[in-house]
Amino acid sequence: MKRNIIAAAFIMTALFASVFGTDCNAQDSSALVDMIEKSNEGSKGISGSFTEIRQKPGKADKNLIGDLIFDPAGSLSMKYASPNQGEYFIIENGTLSMKRDGAENKFDLAKNRPMKNLSDMLLSSLGGKLKAFSQANACNLTAEKTSDAVRATLEATKKAVKGYSKIVLDYNPKTLRLVKMRAEEFDGTVTTYIMQ
Repeated sequence: MKRNIIAAAFIMTALFASVFGTDCNAQDSSALVDMIEKSNEGSKGISGSFTEIRQKPGKADKNLIGDLIFDPAGSLSMKYASPNQGEYFIIENGTLSMKRDGAENKFDLAKNRPMKNLSDMLLSSLGGKLKAFSQANACNLTAEKTSDAVRATLEATKKAVKGYSKIVLDYNPKTLRLVKMRAEEFDGTVTTYIMQ
């Protein structure tokens, strides 16, 4: 009789876990996203050095280093020091200016959707404003704790020719400031930013 009671209790526990486990995980994920967003409210910004790793199918990886200044009000300056000294990527006043491979370009973000998406991705990731970006771009948003970070993942719900299929964001577990971003594109290109 005692064995039957123990067995029944074990089965009920397993059933409870199988029925409610998904909801609990969803709640944990949502709570972590809320923590990231709340912690970054009122942030004075981020400044420091960064490493950018560009990976394109069929091409050698390209590693670049530079300095980054992020203002939560909506601006970002990334100036490269090596090996592409003099190149830059700047978002401010509704424009995106960049110099890459010797060519300079300036885009009006109100008129250029791909550059607006790129701008929004970078500003939202650095500022911890993940829910708004997820909703605006029809992404699935999840979060989890890893051994050394609070990780948020945004995954596209629809395939496309261009754009980002998956964005993985690692936030410092103590400060909840962004320390690493991995952006995967539909064509297989992967760009990783590591903040020091």
